[in-house]
Amino acid sequence: MFSYRHAFHAGNHADVLKHTVLIALLKHLTLKDAPLTVIDSHAGAGLYRLDGDFAQTSAEAADGIFKLWGKEKLAGALQDYLEVIQSFNAQCKVLKVYPGSPFITQHLLRDQDKLKLFELHP
Repeated sequence: MFSYRHAFHAGNHADVLKHTVLIALLKHLTLKDAPLTVIDSHAGAGLYRLDGDFAQTSAEAADGIFKLWGKEKLAGALQDYLEVIQSFNAQCKVLKVYPGSPFITQHLLRDQDKLKLFELHP
């Protein structure tokens, strides 16, 4: 089995794109009152420390979230993305915590919605 550790890649350029699209999609889908179910087949741990060993080993966040962090006047979808990331770092003076898709999705879903998470690796 292919071994992939999300923590090495947390906040990289691909995460920025993937999570920006995820947030825009969820914001659109939750405009209607109808409940929805989100299924994440590669959930990972869901929450990552950018100052931790794994993230600092690869330093991929430098070309991702850190390039946007603290910027103002971004396009609407990128601004929404930054606001979600900021909500997980409200107690920090610097960006330390990076939410993966499970936490981003949970953050945006309503009480009537469901979230199903799956991950092969412990």
